[in-house]
Formats: sequence, structure tokens, C-alpha cells
Amino acid sequence: MLYSEKLWIHTICCNDYQKENNIELNLFIKSDILKNITNKLEEKTIIVLGWDWTILQAINQYYRKEEQFLWINFWTVWFLLNDKEFIKENSLFTKRNFPLMEVKVHTKNQCFQDTFFNEVNITAWNWKMLELLLELKNKKHITLKWDGMLISTPLGSTGYNTSLWGPLISHNSEVLSITPKACWQPKKLWSIIIKDNEEFTITNSWRCYPIEIYTDGRNLTQSDEEVKIEVRKSNISINLLIENNYQEKWENRIFEI
Repeated sequence: MLYSEKLWIHTICCNDYQKENNIELNLFIKSDILKNITNKLEEKTIIVLGWDWTILQAINQYYRKEEQFLWINFWTVWFLLNDKEFIKENSLFTKRNFPLMEVKVHTKNQCFQDTFFNEVNITAWNWKMLELLLELKNKKHITLKWDGMLISTPLGSTGYNTSLWGPLISHNSEVLSITPKACWQPKKLWSIIIKDNEEFTITNSWRCYPIEIYTDGRNLTQSDEEVKIEVRKSNISINLLIENNYQEKWENRIFEI
């Protein structure tokens, strides 16, 4: 659950549990550093304090407000946004724009849809095998037997995607990574990189087990029917504020891992 409160014209968000139990976080919320930063921000801003799950929750909850986001990371630097050690009273920020992606899941009688910032995770119920038909526009259809697949944006490529041996992608890239999980057929299939404006569909053609689809960790749907999944670039984008001194490190960290 997200905890949120207003600070002048801005909204401060953090994880409810961490707000109750993290002393460092509570001290920062009351600190002059946060007050000075907010006083210098001329636009309404969603200020998110926490880890990657917190920012994904906040984006999902607030992106329709069309307000910029400032995320200060209190836990891990793996998800590559403002490390709290770089945040000072005199910090200056650069605005960066990132598109959201849309996913639609069609079953026999229903359609489920959601936006995502990081990834879509497609898996079989109880970790069974799926047979998926991947259809790329103006390209061959590819039939794949595996445990599932992960569709990652450049920002999402730095987490789960790398644990599947998927590529780390520069944040400036306008691409998506389609990474198999425990691929069985065809063998030795690595990630497929496509442009993020290239629409494509995925169909589970082997319906031995229910299929599960998650967007940024949220359970979108589970179905034992044949489903068709469509992914495309959204016409909605969000603005993230990156601390200037952290900008270079944030962009180059993928080459240091």
C-alpha cells in the first residue's frame, strides 16, 4: 500500500510499511533537504521515496494526473534512478521523458488491458511449459516452447530481464526486449530486440495449463483459454526528474555491472 501526503503543491509517496518502520525514511521526510527541494520545484511533482516497487505503484496510481515524478531511491541502486546519496539541498534536476507501454489480453469473452513502465511477465500456471506464437509485423511468425517470456522496456531491462540473461539496454533506446524463460524450443534462442513502436501479438496455442500475465508485478489476468496478447507503445508518457550529478552515473552504470 502507498502512503501519501501533500507538501505544498506536491505529493509525497512512500511504502506504507516502510513509513512505519524505517527511521531513515521518516527523518528524510521531515528534513530541510526535502523541504528545500520541493520549494525549488515549480511544477507539481509526485515525489516518491522508496524502492522500485514503490515507484511502479506510484506511476500506476498517478500517471493520469500528468504531473512529473521525482524518485529518490532508499534501497537498491539496481533500478537506475536517483540514489539518495546524491540528493542534497542544492540538488538540481533534469527532466527526462519516457513513454508508457500498453498491453491488451483478449480471451474468448473478455478483454483486459493495462499500462506498464517496466515489463510484462507471461508465465504458465504452476511453472509449467507454454507454447507461444509470437507474431511480429512483416516478419516471420515464431513458435516458442518455454516457461514463458518477459517483455522489458529499457528501464525494466536492468532488473528481472538481466536475471534471465537478457540485455541491459541504454535508457535512451526506443526498443523493447522480448526474453525467453527457460527456452526449450527453439534451443539457444536469445532475447529479441524490436522497436517500441512495432506492434506485435502473442498467442498461447498450447492450452495445457492456464496462462498468467503480470504488468509491473501486478496480476492482470489468468486464463485457461487460448488468449491473444497485444503490446504497443502508448500515447501517454511520463516525465522523470534525474539529479544532475547522478545523470552520468545513471546512464553509464550499465557498462559498470
